[in-house]
Amino acid sequence: MEYLTTNQIAELWGKSPRYVREVCSRGKVEGAILKDNSWCIPKDAKMPQKKVTNKTTK
Repeated sequence: MEYLTTNQIAELWGKSPRYVREVCSRGKVEGAILKDNSWCIPKDAKMPQKKVTNKTTK
């Protein structure tokens, strides 16, 4: 399996490296591994989707 860095994944996803580190640390990226203080993320990892909530105002 090929792994990419936080910066490489951020570029692929169109997000900031900080966002990528955050979702990795929350366990939202399947297969991401923390090694020597750096995230190794599978090349084919999917970007986490936001959960849509249906809020009704009264």
